Amino acid sequence: MGFPKTESGVELRILQRLFSEQEAQVALGLRPQSESPQEIATRLKADANQIEAFLDRMSHHGLIYREGDRGGRKYGLLPYMSGSNKFQMKVLGNHEHAEDGESYLPTLLKEIATSRTHNRQITLVEDNLPVDVEATPWEQASEIVKQSDTIALCACRCRAGQKLLGKGCSQPIDDICLVFSPFADYCLENDLGREITYNEAMKSITRGESAGLVRITLNVQQNPTTMCQCCSCCCAWMQAIETMDFATEVMPRSSYQAASDMEMCNGCEACLTVCPTKAITMSKDEKAVVNISRCLGCGLCVSECPVESLALHKKAEIVLPPATWDDLLVALAQEKGRPYFYPRT
Repeated sequence: MGFPKTESGVELRILQRLFSEQEAQVALGLRPQSESPQEIATRLKADANQIEAFLDRMSHHGLIYREGDRGGRKYGLLPYMSGSNKFQMKVLGNHEHAEDGESYLPTLLKEIATSRTHNRQITLVEDNLPVDVEATPWEQASEIVKQSDTIALCACRCRAGQKLLGKGCSQPIDDICLVFSPFADYCLENDLGREITYNEAMKSITRGESAGLVRITLNVQQNPTTMCQCCSCCCAWMQAIETMDFATEVMPRSSYQAASDMEMCNGCEACLTVCPTKAITMSKDEKAVVNISRCLGCGLCVSECPVESLALHKKAEIVLPPATWDDLLVALAQEKGRPYFYPRT
């Protein structure tokens, strides 16, 4: 997803705080697709057993990803955002690192916006799906949860980081964001969350909806691995709406958009309060008006409307998400002219 240079050098401060020189050299030998220690050792011209032990330590610090059981583990790179910045144990609670992360955010978002394919999508409030439309599994939180063999419940790193800086809000930090297989196993082994059942996961989702949080998942059809429950004041994606000119391009969305029935609207303004992107305003005659360019299609406003004047409608043109995580990364790399990490046979 990119890790661009800046004039300030903030990206180097982040890397120097995270990696030793030896860890950086090893990381340069990895690929986004997970590989065996033998494959990595061959590329680095190193002993496979020594490399595996070193990779395992790096993965427990959240610097790289690992999957599989001992004896058959594979290792690979993670994007910095959103990826390894969620898992880095070395710097949790480091105030300077939190400040550097916030300083680097605008540059990262500009980099992310250089690809046509979004790397995140909105999973809307399921109860507000139109009854006359057959929803796909990746549009329904309950179906996403069902797909996962293992579910981990984790803290919100965005709100935790903002709290560290003396900012943020009163929205839930602990036990609110969901991680699914295979990332769930990684989180559990790294003590970044606790394992929960399907019913517990659905309770967390209900808790997020009640708090007015927006669910953001990977923009894939199969195994989205993460489901963040985001607020507009702390989440990087949500902050972009207010701070960056290209926000409407970079923001993840669902396949739906909200519409207001002006005749039914009673002008109570409940929808204005809950809309995370301020996509709803009031007309001169005190009726709710939806700005489609800012609407995420999350459905929170529909839940809040007491007279059912708001509803979600399927968009006329739908771009299907890539099938898998690997397909998503390949698409992003090709669109940015960086396909060299992803050889295809």
